[in-house]
Amino acid sequence: MTLRVGLILLLLCTNAFANDLQYVRVQLEWKYQFEFAGFIAAKELGYYREVGLDVDLVEYEPAVDNILSLIQGDADYVVHNSNLVVHGGHIAPVVVLATYFQRSPLIFVTHPSIRTPGDLVGKRIMGTTDEFRYSSLALLLNHFYVNSTNSDVREHTFSIDDFIQGKVDAMSAFRSNQLYELDRLGVSYNVIDPADYGFVSSAVSVLATQNAVVQNPEQTQRFVEATNRGWQYALDNVDEVINMILERYSQQKSAEALRYEAAVSEQMMQLDLFPLGATSDELGQRIFKQLKRSGLLHADEQYKQYTLDTLLAKLGQEMQLSPSQRQYVLDKGELIACIQGDNLPLEAFQSQAYVGIVAELLQAAFRRDVPVPLRVHPVASGESWQEALSRGRCDFVSMAVANGKDKNFFYSREYLQQPLLLATSIDTLFVSDLHRLSQRTIGTVNDEPILERLRATYPELKFVPQDDSRDALTAVANGELFGYIDESSVIANQIQKTYSDSLKIGATLGQGIGFAMAVAQGNNELLEILDGVAARISSDELAIQRAYNNWVSVRNETAFDYTLFWQIFAGVAVAGAFLFINNLRLRRLSHQLLTMSITDSLTGVGNRARADQLLRSAHRDLKKGAPGCGLILCDIDHFKTINDTHGHQVGDVILKEFAATLLSAMRSDAEICRWGGEEFLILIRETDEHGLQVLADRLRTCIAETTFSAGLKVTASFGFGMQNPNISIDRNITNIDDALYQAKNSGRNCAVAADIH
Repeated sequence: MTLRVGLILLLLCTNAFANDLQYVRVQLEWKYQFEFAGFIAAKELGYYREVGLDVDLVEYEPAVDNILSLIQGDADYVVHNSNLVVHGGHIAPVVVLATYFQRSPLIFVTHPSIRTPGDLVGKRIMGTTDEFRYSSLALLLNHFYVNSTNSDVREHTFSIDDFIQGKVDAMSAFRSNQLYELDRLGVSYNVIDPADYGFVSSAVSVLATQNAVVQNPEQTQRFVEATNRGWQYALDNVDEVINMILERYSQQKSAEALRYEAAVSEQMMQLDLFPLGATSDELGQRIFKQLKRSGLLHADEQYKQYTLDTLLAKLGQEMQLSPSQRQYVLDKGELIACIQGDNLPLEAFQSQAYVGIVAELLQAAFRRDVPVPLRVHPVASGESWQEALSRGRCDFVSMAVANGKDKNFFYSREYLQQPLLLATSIDTLFVSDLHRLSQRTIGTVNDEPILERLRATYPELKFVPQDDSRDALTAVANGELFGYIDESSVIANQIQKTYSDSLKIGATLGQGIGFAMAVAQGNNELLEILDGVAARISSDELAIQRAYNNWVSVRNETAFDYTLFWQIFAGVAVAGAFLFINNLRLRRLSHQLLTMSITDSLTGVGNRARADQLLRSAHRDLKKGAPGCGLILCDIDHFKTINDTHGHQVGDVILKEFAATLLSAMRSDAEICRWGGEEFLILIRETDEHGLQVLADRLRTCIAETTFSAGLKVTASFGFGMQNPNISIDRNITNIDDALYQAKNSGRNCAVAADIH
């Protein structure tokens, strides 16, 4: 009787769990085959459903970027053929949940006469774009100086016929796939395996974003455990799972081909050396070092790769209070933070709630590390935070810029940084160097430490402190100030809400604002506690990411459209859209997570982040002796008049058509990016001064002869010059920008060569 009751209860619980399944989308790296047998078995045998997951296994599609799909949230997990993921020259901020092939089956299949990697020089080589960029094959080719300059590198057609018919001399392949067909057809070939030359990689790794793991750690663990069960079953029951694939998924491969693949797959798993699904941080670091040495990663890139175990361990870390610190906060009962006005997306007090990125960070830190609650006190209008803190209205200030000269307050270490931006009128060209604005009057946020730094850095400029950012921006719009400098969220917020037709972000400053917490002089006990909180926040990239993502998830409930805010911000900030992530180290990752695309959403050409990447890459290559690289800056003449006369919708169409016209008149390997507003940057490799002059004149003529929408005739001004590796990138751009100014001042609709020395 007891057993019967237990079975009934188990059945009821199982049915209840099945009715509340969590949908999970898994993007596969290739077509349905034995490479994914563990996932298929876990789904078909109900292992996923047993742990509350409704898993959808999605086949590879050529048009889908798996990593971008993951980061944008189109997929919950992806299967990737490496445990280190590179996207746009940076390490993508993903978590490796499990790795099933400890050795990658990715190889080169070559003509029998090609025995070594060096023999590939001058040959026709077929592979995918990503394989030629960041894979173990890319490392191998780079090491043996095989590249698109000295060899014929082609995009993969995914057909072995090209190799069999002699159309290519070598092609990328998987040991578990193409070799079976070549052997069956009796085709002679040679194999070049990167692992034989020290370039070892893994494959069939399951990846998730850090945020997905942070938000759903239990779901992630259940998914991995069920997948491991599926793989174990597939290895123990090969023929049954092959029939499963053939009957329910795909008949592209025969049963014999799948058995061959299963045998090779088990070899690649190396189960005699590694537990099923084991992840290896050591292998990730090794691949990272090889990519760095080969120049396939940005020079300033740092290793930052999490496995599921290391991430979960990091989330469990706690800050330790000393006995006296603990007693101090317990005696207080609560800690009160002064906050200043509406500073979203950083912090604000709205509807009796403390909200924003800083709010999320501080509240999470207090819940985790401080045994008393955090309460906030909004500083009254007309009262400074210094006055509020001195009068005892709060215990500390949540956001303050450290001022070493003010001895009345002590500051914690900085826990968050933001760049300073310059807002200018919409018809002002992008300012590449503020030193060129000699004697201009520029308003600044009324903060003494910031003013001191600006005056020390730009002594030739006249800075006028402004008490109200809206009044300051109005003065810029009215021509009373050339520009206004403030931290990024204030500038972008106000431009979108009030000044989108009259102002734009005209420059990013190299220096930024570092936010700390402030206490009254003598409150050393609290300062030490807050210093620990700040250190914890500034070192915990995941906590910052989680706070950011939590804020993004509710942004549509407010009246402010933060989506446009981030679009504005990403287009001009060299570091990208994650500018609120701590101490600027994550700016490399932020523009991948939030704006990961390097495409300008309006025109379809590269955006400012892409331009920065190209400039750095070209500068590095030139220093290594690469052929000359030309730069062109062009600006649509009288664009403001077009907007004022015909409206911004027509202006947007003109921008799109302008970019398309430039593209149609350039070499296919030239790169074009939207530099800012109506300015575009063009980068052309392997050219000289004469070729650059010819191209600039051709582009200018092509624009002038084109009839744009609404029957408009448009002209453009051009500045051009060869990139000089012996001076900085900024100086190169300044030189080209000077030439563009000269073209504007010479009557427009002309191309002027820059002084590149």
